[in-house]
Amino acid sequence: MWKVPAAAIVVLSLFPVSAHALELKNPRAVYGLFGPERPDNKFLPGDVLHLTFDIADIQMDPKTNMAKYHIAIDGYDSKGGLTFNRNRTNEDALSLGGNQLPGLAEVLIGTDQPPGKYTLKVTVKDMLSKSSKDFTYAFEVLPETFGFVRLFAPVAGLTGYTYKANFAVTSMARDEKKKPNVEIRMRVLDEAGKPVKANPFTMVIPKDLPDELLSKVETLPFLELEFPLFLNRPGHFTIEMEGIDNISKKTATLRFPLTVVDASGFGAK
Repeated sequence: MWKVPAAAIVVLSLFPVSAHALELKNPRAVYGLFGPERPDNKFLPGDVLHLTFDIADIQMDPKTNMAKYHIAIDGYDSKGGLTFNRNRTNEDALSLGGNQLPGLAEVLIGTDQPPGKYTLKVTVKDMLSKSSKDFTYAFEVLPETFGFVRLFAPVAGLTGYTYKANFAVTSMARDEKKKPNVEIRMRVLDEAGKPVKANPFTMVIPKDLPDELLSKVETLPFLELEFPLFLNRPGHFTIEMEGIDNISKKTATLRFPLTVVDASGFGAK
């Protein structure tokens, strides 16, 4: 069923709060770990569902300063059938004190995943208090079409930092030699919604591909790419990406925010 093997990974790290009964708060789909929130719950085949949430009021072993918890991730189709299940037990030190952990459930959507509506259920059990909580997230897999998938774009960066938006282009049409003909344009918009420079950054596939991808372009179901940006000044920006498939005549767009913070302001008293 899953051409690209389905997987579910939970990545958890550390932050502070106060303790009682286990709580799961603020579940949201995002563009990768540390990325901005997605505007909707619709995904193309080959995409990745990054679902973040906060685990609050988890108990810590006072002898070890460790929290131990079990996470189960279950996927269901529109008929309630179980499509996959992943289980994992984690043990983490609460190095900064408190009793809160941010969590991420990450699910690969197969490149041949049938379109339709699905539900993800995430269950967390505190192994010390024996308390458990769960929540569900409904999402839709769209029919296969030309578009952007697998965007990983941190929501913020510091001045002087080279920021990279990683993404993939999927379902490109091919010519008689099995080669695509796609143009990708990226614009940076300021807070007023105006482009910061007259001409967009552009990439032409296959002409501008690195050698390691150029040799595989005829066989890969999607191409993983990146756009680097040097963050020369602080501000609130929007990244706008447009893809044009010159063979199928299809287009795709993607927009996401970026906040740039002046690094010199940190650490000042």
